Amino acid sequence: MIKPIRNLFVVAVLAASAVDAQTTSISNLEVTGEARFDGPVTYADPVAAADSLQYKAPNAGSGARSLPSKLGDLVSILDFPGCDKSGASDSTSCIQAALNSGAQSVYVPAGRYKHSGLVLPQTVGFTLFGDGPGSVLIQTGGSIHYPSIAGAFTFDSHSTIRDLAFDGTAGTDNTLDTSYSQTLDLLNLSFNNVPVGFSSLKLDGNPQSSTYMHDVRVKNIRIYSTTAGKAGIELGSWASDSTIDGFIMNGGFAVQYGLLADVGAQTTMLSNSHPYNATEHVVYLSGNNNDFGFTGNTIDNAQKDVFYIRNSARTRITATWIESINSHFSGLLLDNSWSNTIHGLACQTYGVSNAQSCVSEINGSDNNGVFNAEVDSQSNYAVPFAMTGSGSFYQAVNSGNTLALMSAAQGAAPTLTAVGADATIPVTLVPKGNGSVNFDLTTAGATLGAYSDTASEIILESYRTSTPSTKYNLNLAKYGGRVLIGGVDDGASKLQVAGTGSFMGSVASNGGSLIANDPIGTGKAQIVLENAGQAAWGVSNASAAANTFSVDRYVNGAFQDSPISISNTTGNVAFTGAGTFGDPITTANNLKFLSIGQDAVDRSLRDKLADVINGADFGMQCDGSQDDTAALNHAMSYAAAVGPAVLNLPVTRSGCKISATVDIPGGVILRGGRGQSSGLVAGVVNLNPMINLSGAGSGIEDMYINASAAGQNTAGVTIQMQNVVGAKVSGLYIQGPFVGIAANGNQSSIDDTIINGVAGTGAVGIKVGDKTTFSATTDLRVTRTTVVGDQSAPGDAGMLILDSGGILVSNSDMLMTRIGTMIDPGSNQHVMWSTFHGTYLGDTNTQTGFAIDTADASATVYGTQCETCWASGAGSDNILVNNHGGGIVDGLHFTGLRSYASKNNGATINAGTNITIDSSHLCGNSGSNIFTTNALSGLAIRNTRIGSSCDGVTPPSGSPTVNGIAVTGSVQQAIITGNDFTGPSVPLTGAVTGNSIVSNNIGLDTGPSVLATASQINVGYQTVTHLTGTTGVSTIQPVWNGRQAMFITKDGAVTFSGGNICQPFTSAAGAMVRAYFDGQCWYLN
Repeated sequence: MIKPIRNLFVVAVLAASAVDAQTTSISNLEVTGEARFDGPVTYADPVAAADSLQYKAPNAGSGARSLPSKLGDLVSILDFPGCDKSGASDSTSCIQAALNSGAQSVYVPAGRYKHSGLVLPQTVGFTLFGDGPGSVLIQTGGSIHYPSIAGAFTFDSHSTIRDLAFDGTAGTDNTLDTSYSQTLDLLNLSFNNVPVGFSSLKLDGNPQSSTYMHDVRVKNIRIYSTTAGKAGIELGSWASDSTIDGFIMNGGFAVQYGLLADVGAQTTMLSNSHPYNATEHVVYLSGNNNDFGFTGNTIDNAQKDVFYIRNSARTRITATWIESINSHFSGLLLDNSWSNTIHGLACQTYGVSNAQSCVSEINGSDNNGVFNAEVDSQSNYAVPFAMTGSGSFYQAVNSGNTLALMSAAQGAAPTLTAVGADATIPVTLVPKGNGSVNFDLTTAGATLGAYSDTASEIILESYRTSTPSTKYNLNLAKYGGRVLIGGVDDGASKLQVAGTGSFMGSVASNGGSLIANDPIGTGKAQIVLENAGQAAWGVSNASAAANTFSVDRYVNGAFQDSPISISNTTGNVAFTGAGTFGDPITTANNLKFLSIGQDAVDRSLRDKLADVINGADFGMQCDGSQDDTAALNHAMSYAAAVGPAVLNLPVTRSGCKISATVDIPGGVILRGGRGQSSGLVAGVVNLNPMINLSGAGSGIEDMYINASAAGQNTAGVTIQMQNVVGAKVSGLYIQGPFVGIAANGNQSSIDDTIINGVAGTGAVGIKVGDKTTFSATTDLRVTRTTVVGDQSAPGDAGMLILDSGGILVSNSDMLMTRIGTMIDPGSNQHVMWSTFHGTYLGDTNTQTGFAIDTADASATVYGTQCETCWASGAGSDNILVNNHGGGIVDGLHFTGLRSYASKNNGATINAGTNITIDSSHLCGNSGSNIFTTNALSGLAIRNTRIGSSCDGVTPPSGSPTVNGIAVTGSVQQAIITGNDFTGPSVPLTGAVTGNSIVSNNIGLDTGPSVLATASQINVGYQTVTHLTGTTGVSTIQPVWNGRQAMFITKDGAVTFSGGNICQPFTSAAGAMVRAYFDGQCWYLN
């Protein structure tokens, strides 16, 4: 007998001295090193022993758990006794035990498991899942189902059944039945053989209390069957508001239906599915199945009608293919169904030439519509579309005759064309009763109506829809052509009437001729106007007499006089009495103007006056109340036709009201008068845009634009420069825009302009490059321009630059917005080689004067140059440089910058490379004059005043500026030379490293600092330091390559050794020690 060993302690057992206990019993084993068991280990209580084993994940910060706790993360049916994964014996009890365990999820490992019926737990959020098609539940009796519910509700499960396979060959009920439940996901399930007389999957609400279920999602279902089942998926009478997506089924011509909706099932969507080979119908809506949707499906091959809808309404079918339609049956049959809509339906017969229809209606179906349908061949159907119900219609691309609506490219007209099998196809428009056929035309709201209120008579009328009782003109040949009433065209006359024409009113000739060819045989052509059947008066044609032509007057056929004579040689007109002009417009065209000067040529008075185009010539009133938009756009069209041209606004004190976009085409300049009483006023808010510069060389100048006349704008652009060349804005005053000017394109300019009252979130005075990428907005010039934010609700920015190449901004001012000037490129946008000269980048801004950032990793900001610029008085930082988008910010250069009196820092630089500040003034800022974070490279600050106060400016906080330059990250390749740090208590702080130069700075190099010796000392940036005490020094900071310093050891000898000291060195009392850092360590002598 082997005696048990108690309390065996193994301490640091090595392989060379292993303990061989052979066979023994250990009740308490503690191992502080390594214990190895070469044979099996058995436990008196394995479960209790497992409780003492621990699991710890290899991840940092993980904690230990007992082994049962870890293994309990996954509850498997194999954790319960009685499961046979071979399928040889029944596994019902073990599976049901797992379902009853209270676990939140139950796992079915790969295998084949027989069951005679299972009850799913009413556990909210429960998941039953397996390993996909390898996890098979073999049905030998009843269904997998939820418990029935007597109350008037369904179980709100929020549960999931996924990645499982089912075999219903021997089933005596539905394979999977989710009745009494809702908010359920059924995902990635496959079924082999539908139980005879039942369905593979049934969805229903509560049939006991007639309560509908909703929100069941069924996705990626496969059903293949050779058994005589009822349906692949059956929707019970109380199913609704559910979706079925990715449903594939082959019924093997053994199953009655692919998808069956029992009477009453509602509002279900089937999409991206392909059920096929059914004995009755692939899809069958058996009655009162309203508001179903079908999209992107292939419904394929049934021995009767493929898709059958009975007694149902408002079905929506889109992008669906019905194929393999059999002899004497239809693809889609609408039986006593109404208000169903089918879009993009295609029908295919496959070798059958005697199918009934693609779509048929029977038993009173009406008001159904089929749009853009297509059949494989009309000859394969008795009636391709048997749409006989009241209000029903169809449109098919290759069946019968139809109307084809064709869109057209910009500049061309869309067409409505009759197409079909017949050689000649009329188009019939059928109004109801005495209704008219109307053509609504956009110009002035005109409508042309044709109707009949008398037998054998058609009436044409022109009117406006707002005043239909007032009739307007019908012009039958305004721009050419001739009007014939019977007869044969004579090739010349505008109006030709075959036979006698009777006029019931006056006949007038406005600018044309009334011609009669000697109607009374007098030898002179004569027009006779009669009154009540008697000749009243007449006018004969002019007859030649000597060198003149005369117009003779007749009354009742008798000659009276010749009131007009015309010289045959000069064309001068002589009047026997006073002369008047009946058509002053035409006459002005006949009058001549001859300019002074030699070789001048005469022109008509009309041509001379047309040298100056004015909007008043086209009906602009500019009284502040009448809408002048249409008249101004007509004037623009004329100016473009004769252009390049200048279009002048009428000069008024009320302004010209604009309520829609005014388009200024290429080569046209719109010009007003200076001052706030002449220009354009917005008739509505948020015009977008109000003015559109749409062509090369288009422009607007010298006017006042009240963009907020109709109220505060919260969207829209006042002036939009499209992506064109040479657009021009000059001499404007824009009041109250949301976006004042949006500039895109090449070589455009904004000059001598004021944009005032920029208000609200998102509002910007000038936005650059919002419609371009890759710096495609190039060479924009912004000169002598001021943007002023609304003081009560300031806009986002005075100027926002998103995409630009070579922008030049000079002598301009960005006032009182949140940010003065903002550079912030987005995806694939680049702001390159910008130049700001003599410009107030930001002044009195509530946040930042001048900000640079990126909004995307593909964005870049390169080569920004600011000369004699101003950024002062900001509510936070005067200058702020970031790179939040992770793009590139490289090359930012300030020369002659003035950055005064911010409430935070003069300049905060959080990102960027190669940033220089030269000959500038950064003073009187409440925080630091220059503040950097993160690791920067290439910062140069030279010959600059970095003071607490200068030029009459002190910090707004009232306290002196603490830091001149504060480096809170690190800066490599820094050049800080020739600066004046007078004022700040800390001239320069932080880590300047690498290849840097700090020298010749007032406040750093004009006097020594005093520092006590210690093992590690930080001498700051002063050139000379008095060291007090005699403690040895091993480390001297800060360092950069090539740094030189002087130490005066006042109190006695000091030994420098170790740390970053190259060679030990001991100074004498009162000696001056010279030090040089070579990039590795300090050399001292």
